[in-house]
Amino acid sequence: MSLKDRLVRAPAWAYAVALFIAGIALGLGSDALKAVDNPVLEGSVTALIVVLVLGGSAAYWRRLDEAAREAHKFAWYWGGSCGLGLAIVAFAVLMGPEGFPIDAGFGGGKEPENFIAVGILGTILAQIAGYSVAWFGWWIAKR
Repeated sequence: MSLKDRLVRAPAWAYAVALFIAGIALGLGSDALKAVDNPVLEGSVTALIVVLVLGGSAAYWRRLDEAAREAHKFAWYWGGSCGLGLAIVAFAVLMGPEGFPIDAGFGGGKEPENFIAVGILGTILAQIAGYSVAWFGWWIAKR
C-alpha cells in the first residue's frame, strides 16, 4: 500500500492530531518569522500552512461518520453562535460610556495591534468554549 493510500485511509483522529500539530507549528513559526522581519515571507508561510490545514480539515471531515459530523455541525452552529454572542456582550460591557476601560494586549501596551489581537483571540476563544460545551452536550444527550 502506498503512502498516499495510507494517508487517505487514516482514521479521523489521525487527521485531528496532524491538524493540532500544524496549529502549533503555525504559532511557533510565526514567532520565529517575526525575528526575520519580513512580512512577505511571514504571510507566505502562514498562507501555506492555512492551505494545508484546510486540506487536512477536508480529509478529516470525509473520514467522519454521520453522527460525528452532526455533532460538529450542531456544536459550531449553537455553541459557536452563543460564544460569539458572549464576545459581543463582553465588547459592549468593555466599551461602556467612557470607552475601553483597560489596557489591551499582553503587557498592557496600547498599540492598535494589541487591541486587534485581544479582540480576535477573545472572540475565537469564546466560540471554541461554546463549541466545546455544545459538542460535549450533544454526545451526552445522544448516549
